[in-house]
Order: sequence, then C-alpha cells, then structure tokens
Amino acid sequence: MAGGTSIWFSSEAKSDPREIFNLRLLYLLVAVAWGGSFYGFDTGNIGGILTLPSFRNAFGLNDVSQAEQDNRKGTIASMLAAGGSAGAILAAPTSDYLGRKWSVFGWGVVFVVGAVMQMIADYDVLLAGRFIAGMGVGASSMLTPQFLAENSPKSVRGSMTATYNLMIVSSLMLAFWVNYGVSKWTFAGVEHDDTQWRTAMGIQIIPGALLCIMIPFVPETPRYLINHGKSEQGLKNICKLRKLPEYHEYVQMEYREIEAQVKHEQECFAGHNYWVVLKDIFTSTSNLQRFVLSVMLFLFHKLTGTDSLNYYAPEIFALIGVKGGSSSLLTTGIYGVVKTVVTILYVGYLVDRIGRRIPLLVGATLQGTAMLYLALYLRFAGTNTESVGGTPAGGIVGIVWIYIYAFGWSFGHSVACYVVAAEVFPTRIRSFCMSICFFINWIVDYGITRATPNMITEMGWGVFLLYAMLTYLGVVFIFFCLPEMKGRSIESMDNLFERPLWTMWRHAYPTEEEKIRRDVRDDMMAGKMHAEEDGKKHRVDHVEILDHMTVELGIIPTIGEEQVLPRYGLLSGFSVAQLSLEWTINCTLIKINGSSKFSKDRCRFLPIRAMTEIQQKTFILNTGAKIPAIGFGTWKAGPGEAAAAVQAAFEAGYRHFDCAPLYGNETEIGQVFKTTKVPREEYFVTTKLWSSDHRRITSALQKSLDDLCLDYVDLYLMHWPVPLPSSPPETYGKEDRTTHDSHWDFTDTWHEMEKLLETGKVRAIGVANFSTVNLAKLLKSCKVVPAVNQTEIQPLLPQKKLNAVCVENRIHQTAFGPLGGSGSTLHTDPVVNRIAERRGCSSGNVLLSWGIRKGWSVVPKSTNLARIPSNLQQCFSMDDQETANLDGLVRTLGGKRFNRPNWGTVIFHDDEEEDVQ
Repeated sequence: MAGGTSIWFSSEAKSDPREIFNLRLLYLLVAVAWGGSFYGFDTGNIGGILTLPSFRNAFGLNDVSQAEQDNRKGTIASMLAAGGSAGAILAAPTSDYLGRKWSVFGWGVVFVVGAVMQMIADYDVLLAGRFIAGMGVGASSMLTPQFLAENSPKSVRGSMTATYNLMIVSSLMLAFWVNYGVSKWTFAGVEHDDTQWRTAMGIQIIPGALLCIMIPFVPETPRYLINHGKSEQGLKNICKLRKLPEYHEYVQMEYREIEAQVKHEQECFAGHNYWVVLKDIFTSTSNLQRFVLSVMLFLFHKLTGTDSLNYYAPEIFALIGVKGGSSSLLTTGIYGVVKTVVTILYVGYLVDRIGRRIPLLVGATLQGTAMLYLALYLRFAGTNTESVGGTPAGGIVGIVWIYIYAFGWSFGHSVACYVVAAEVFPTRIRSFCMSICFFINWIVDYGITRATPNMITEMGWGVFLLYAMLTYLGVVFIFFCLPEMKGRSIESMDNLFERPLWTMWRHAYPTEEEKIRRDVRDDMMAGKMHAEEDGKKHRVDHVEILDHMTVELGIIPTIGEEQVLPRYGLLSGFSVAQLSLEWTINCTLIKINGSSKFSKDRCRFLPIRAMTEIQQKTFILNTGAKIPAIGFGTWKAGPGEAAAAVQAAFEAGYRHFDCAPLYGNETEIGQVFKTTKVPREEYFVTTKLWSSDHRRITSALQKSLDDLCLDYVDLYLMHWPVPLPSSPPETYGKEDRTTHDSHWDFTDTWHEMEKLLETGKVRAIGVANFSTVNLAKLLKSCKVVPAVNQTEIQPLLPQKKLNAVCVENRIHQTAFGPLGGSGSTLHTDPVVNRIAERRGCSSGNVLLSWGIRKGWSVVPKSTNLARIPSNLQQCFSMDDQETANLDGLVRTLGGKRFNRPNWGTVIFHDDEEEDVQ
C-alpha cells in the first residue's frame, strides 16, 4: 500500500533499529528534496515578479495594451508548465538509462541552466529559460519522490516521499516572502534597476545548485541496482544507508523485500510493451475505471483554480481590494504560510489516519465555497466602500476565504490525488498510468496558467464562479466515484472496480475482508515477536490438500529445527510444511472473523522436503523468468546412474536440471521427468545444442524434447561457439574438434536459435563457454541478447572481465564446475575448510555458496545419492568477509581452468590477460 506514514508518530519507526535513522539518511533527504523546491520557487516567484515595476519596465509590459500585457504574462508564467510536460515524459527513460541518482543530477543541471537564462533581460531568452527550467521541474516531479521512496526505510517511506510536497509549499511560501521583501525597495530609480527582479528570480538557483552539489555524494538506490543485475552493490548500498552490517536482520529483510518486488515486477512486465499495457487498460473494466478515476482526479485537482492563485496571487488580492503592490505581496506571503502549515499537518499526521476520501470532500468543498464567495463579492460589492486599513470589509472577508481555500487545498487535493494514483493501479500498468496522469497534470497547468490573465481581464468575477462550479462538480464526482483507498489490499481493488464507477459511494469504505492483507501482516508481526517465548507450546492446524487428505502442518522458520505455529500468532514469511517433511506448502494466511486460516485457493503444493531460504533462491533472467540458484548437473551421469540421480535430486528439492545431448543420458532422464509428480511449471530444465548440430537446430531441439519427454525447455544453450561438420548423435563427443564447418559461423547459429522463441518450445536462449571476444561478436549482430552464459567459474577462475561484460548486458552467468575439477586442491584449502568448520557444512557447500553470493547460479554434478541432498541443503548465505577470503584464493594459488578441451582455435580469449593456467 502506498501513502504517507508519519515519521513523528509511526510505531513501526519506533521499533526499527536506531542506526537506520542516521546522518547519511538525513543528508540524502535534504539533498534530494531540493528537487521539490524547483517547482515551489519557480511557481511562487513569477506571480510577484510580474507585478514588480523593474520587471515590467525591463520587459516592456508598461508600453503595450492590456490585452498584450495579459498575453505576455500568461505566456511567461505558462512556459514553466509547457516545459514540465516535456520533462515528465522524458524522466522515465532517462531514469532507466542513467539510473535514479544521475538522472536527478542531470535534470538538476537542466533546471539551473534554465534558471540562469531567466535572469537575462530579453523576452525570448526568458521564455526559453522558463521552458528549460520547466523540463527540470517536470522531470523532478517524478524522479524526486521515486528517489526518496527507493532509498527510504519502510517505516518512514511515506513521510520521506511526501517531503517533496512539503518542499514545494515551503519554497512557494519563501518565494512569496522574497517577492514581498524586494517590493519594499524604495530607493530612487528602483523601477529601472534590474537588481530588484533578478534577486527575486535568482533565488531559485540556490536549491538547484545545492542539489547538484550534494547529489554526487548520495548512493544509487538499491532497488535500481538490483533491478539491473547489480545485486551485490545494491546490498552494499543498503548497508551504507542503514549503517548496519550485511548480516543484520533488518538489512537482510529489506534486501529480500526489494529483490522479491523486483522479481515480481519483472515477471509482470516480461513480454510487455505499451500496446500490451494499453490493451490491459482498455479491455479490463476494472483497470479502465481506475484509469478514468485517476485522470478525473488530476483534472479536478487543477480545475479548483489553485494554479491561478499560485501564479497570480498578488493580482487576485489586488482585485478584491488589497491596496498597494507590497500589501498584496504581504497577503500572498501569509497565503503561503497557511498552505505550508496545513501540508505539514496532513503529511505528518493525517494521511494514514483519516484516509483520502474525507479530506478530498472537505477540502474541495471549502475551496469551492471560497471561490463562490469571491465571485459573489466581486459581482455585488458595487459601491460598498466601507474599509479597514484601506481594504474594503468585504475584501477582508475575501482574504480570509482565500486562506480557507489554502487550508482546503493542502488538506485535500494537494497530496491526496497523488496518493490515490500510486495506490489504485496494479503493478503491470502503474508506471504507464502514472505517466499519463503527470502529463495531464502539466498540460492542464499550462492551459490554466496561460489563460488566467486574459480570463481575469475579460471575465472578472466570472472566473471565480467558473472555478467554484468546477470544484463543486469535482466534489460530486469524488462523493459518488471515489472509494476510500486506505486499508484496502490491491486484490480487493481488482474486484471493487468491476462495479460501475458511479456506484463506488455504496462501497466507500473497506470491509474487514478487504483489509485482510494489512491485518495478516500485523498478525504475523505479532506472532514473530511471541515466537521465541512460545516456541515450545505446540498447536497443530489442519488443512485439506489435493485428494482431501488431512495433514498436520508446521512452520520452518530458518535453517535448523522445525517449529509449529506459535500460540499467539503467525510467523512472517516462512514456508508451511507437513510435519513429516514430505510436503512443503507455500500458502497465503488470512484472517476471518478473528481466526487465522489458510486461504486454500492461494496454496501451492509441492512434493518436496522443507526448504531453506538459500535453497529457494532464484535469479531473474533478462526474459523475466526465474532460474533457481542451485541446479543439478547431469554431466558424467552414466547409464543406470542418471535416472536415480535425478530422482534423488527431485526428492532433495532441486528444481533446476542441467542437461545436454552430449552427456548421452537425456532419454533416461526423460523417464524421470515423465513420471514425476512435481508440476512442470515448478522446475527449470536446460539443455544444449551440440556443435555438430549447428546447421540442424530445429531437429536437434525436437530430439532433446522427445528424449526428455517435455513439450518445452526453459533454456536452450549453444554448447560451444564452434560449428563442427554435421554428424549423427551416436558420434557426439567423438568428432575431430579441430575440423570446423568453415562455411558456418556461430552467429548464423544464433540467428536460427532466435527463431525458436516463436515456436514456444524454448522459453529462453543462451550460450555456453563464451569469452568476452565471442560475446562481443555475437552482441553486434543479435536481435535477442543471450539470457545466460554458462561457463566454468570457481574461486581460481572468477572471470572478472567476462562477468563485467555479462552484468553490463544483463546476461546471467551459470557456473559449471563450481567445485573445481580433477586435481583441484580447493576442497582441502585451509581458507575453505575454516569456513566449512564454522558453518558446519562441507567444503563443497562453501564453494557453492560463494558462487551464489557472487550472483551466479551453480550446477554441481554428482551421482552419489548421499551427497546430492547435502549439495543443496547445506548451502548458506555467505557474508562479506567469507566472500573476500575466497576471492583472495586466486591471488595466492594462481588462476586455474580445469575444463580446457582442444578445439583447434582460441576459445578462452580472456585467460592470458587474467593469467589463467
């Protein structure tokens, strides 16, 4: 659930480790939040600047007709919004390409350039400067909240993100007061001194410069790094921001949550493009109604007239009788103070307590009433000249109503529509829909800002009547069409918006059932707190599964002993398992009528033993598919051994099987795949194209599928980058590998493999045993980037150069031979054995855990039925020091490759540079 959570009142924040609220976090908050000041200063200062005598003289506003004055003022003010619409569109691609950090920095530079240009006394340069600065403002309106949200601790994420809105209104207020200050300059010739308006205009350079100076010293967001295959650096950044070690529970929990969310979104977006997103929006009643609701909220957000007041507040105050330029600027400054104070109250306390619907209804009603009063006052004031301090009494009341308007705006529309839009959309369409909402926000901003001076001149009191009617229309829309989002789960929204939009008022507030997810979270957290003290008080729950058998269920909390459901609650994030350990059931736990139960429709049943976290770890390929971190290699599994080994691997919990025609055992393995009770979608199968089949890819794939008794494989690899002359399967591995097919290149092979993706018989394609040289050659001509490069990787062959190329191109690395090869001394190395002794596992598990920690999937092979389970079940999450110790082995022992067949040509181009023997 999105939304603000008070940093001052959050009970979650009080229970978090104190170390996470540190100076680094404060520095990041200050550095990034300056982005909100861009909009506040640029919006707040222009209205007052337009009334300054020096500005009017410098830009010739005193020398043209009223109509031309209105046109020029509208154009000057609105160019910011025009640039903002362009910046909002460009923000997302730059953020994905450059990263969050450098995108914020880049657009900050753009803003500063635009702000400097606005200080030049030339009309055309001023317009260009406002447009350029507007691009920085528009981009920052998306990037700043995103950067803050992705770097914030979960318990204060809402408050930190909403700091963007707080900086807007604070800067708006400060800009109003700067204008008031320079308006008090009374020295002779002030109307011809450009210093007056340039001082007011130049104030906005300060936050832009501060942002550009401070941003280079903040870390990139962990979410961005993890999403782009840099999980190790993402974890380091979490540690740096939280000032906690990597092994700390809080760091591990945050890392896992980010990783899980990234994986979920990658799965949602796999194969998606804008046409698919549009189809999702317009062919789904639920999605379409959410889209319409959000767009209409942003429209009514702007049609309350807030932009007219922000940009032209001094003129509007003058219109209702505030005499003198400095007096109108003074009242404008107080207007800014009211907005700031109410926004602090709303962001700091109210948003997650009273929700979104009531503030919008109350706030918009106050805004509409304020506008209605102004319209009636200006229409019927007539000859009323009773005044207080030079301002008519009715004008004084009008000032009060404008301040009430500011209260209503900050209480409702200021933040709520952004919160609703962030909450209401499902993941797969959220980014696109939010972009459309921001674009509409800026385009309408441009239209209103451009038209306001002309509207005031031509329509007078009618402008305020129009805003009043539109605001009241918005109140009606909100009452009938906006349900309360606070407390609803995303799943309940899917069902809610299947109903007609205008009937939402009947379902305005969530039922207990619709709030399940939050209740379960709270219940689970409570259970976690009581788990230790209540761990020995057993209680057994029952649930019907599959053929209606009733089984006893328990919880597997961590690596180690089993624990049943605690008496006081439910443990968070653990697998549920039958007590006999023959089944693991990943269930959604729900709360109905005060009792915690299993949601049967959300349970998943797997015929495997209880699994630890490291056993269930997966990596996300560039296709969006998951590849299990620990696989089972079938190389050298001979006749009669392969089937027994694969069956034992299934029973041990392996869900990743690495096969190849060269191994000569696919037919035997296929019989295990054919008879297993594990659903096909629950396990991952890799097979390979042998070098003598480079010209007959389709038939070679089909033979592997037939032998393996599968309809598809999850990953199809080019086994070696060397095409050999065609030969029958019985000669695989017996060919003369130094005699190549000189009329065929591995790039030709890849182009044919790309076509396999259209058949549905392979889900992803990749390569094996490719060096950086061969990868570079392939990447120059390919349409599909390989999903995987499977190659030998172990502590004496870390392949740093190859890994860097793969990370850059989002190619996942799978390590074969992760334990070393014949003649390896890794198993007896003191560094490895010390870690094994400390961890209570074998040296092989240490080597496998190192590979996983480095970000690679590993495929150890074995036909020893006792060793097969331990290779999987005794792996662990390696810490930084252990990883560094193993990283150092290559420096002390030297580089060593154990698998180096003679192909009659250079295959491993990087070995010489990295001094590998």
